[in-house]
Amino acid sequence: MEEKRMNDFVAWLREEELSQNTINSYVFAVSDFYEKYTEINKKNMILWKQALLDAGKSPKTVNLRLCGLKKWCEFKDINVGKIKRVQYQKQTTVENAMDIMNYKKLINSLEIDGDEKWTAVYKLLASTGARISEALGMRKADLEAGIIEIQTKNKVRRIYIPTKLLECSYWEGLKADDFLITNKYGQKMTSRGVASMMKKHALKYNIPKEKMHPHAFRHLFAVEFLKRNKDISLLADLMGHSGVNTTMIYTRKSGEEQKREFNKTVNW
Repeated sequence: MEEKRMNDFVAWLREEELSQNTINSYVFAVSDFYEKYTEINKKNMILWKQALLDAGKSPKTVNLRLCGLKKWCEFKDINVGKIKRVQYQKQTTVENAMDIMNYKKLINSLEIDGDEKWTAVYKLLASTGARISEALGMRKADLEAGIIEIQTKNKVRRIYIPTKLLECSYWEGLKADDFLITNKYGQKMTSRGVASMMKKHALKYNIPKEKMHPHAFRHLFAVEFLKRNKDISLLADLMGHSGVNTTMIYTRKSGEEQKREFNKTVNW
């Protein structure tokens, strides 16, 4: 695919005020399609959709790819007609989420090892509910102010940072403009770099690896907040959700918890 056409597409998506992650996903979808087909039409899009499913892609991923290709058609003013999304039952349980017991085990292990940096990083993730992309953009000045405001598609997202995080000794050596989460070269860390460190810590401290991913700490924040404050509308604002329906997932039990409650209840 011509680089200029793709650059024009990216510029157009930015004018649509889509997030960078969404833009990257849509560009990948278009590139993937044209690697397999030379012409974009309804027949080829349906074949591509089925090929993705046959390759083991989740319905959610396939639908996201379709969204990207439909945006490309809109950009190019190509009419391919209606392409049905993949229908699937939404998950009604919460799995692979960090729990307070493993979180405390992780923090305690890091403190014993004298790892001030990652003790501070995990506390930051668990006590702000920030997405990893948002946390990576935080600087020492934001920590001191106790708040960071991030421009999203249609609004300004406000993330509060607990003042108790200032007690973490790791931050003391940072300047106001320094990023809070950096790599070994002192540069802003990538989300892949954070995920890689989490895998290492999971292995080192015997934490279930499926619970050690960046989003797991956002989930932990939501669950622990609801234990102490039942205002789900407030939590929705803190999480940056457009409504409480998305936030409601954090009130759900895991499949194992549901099974345990079920067996306890059904005794007739």
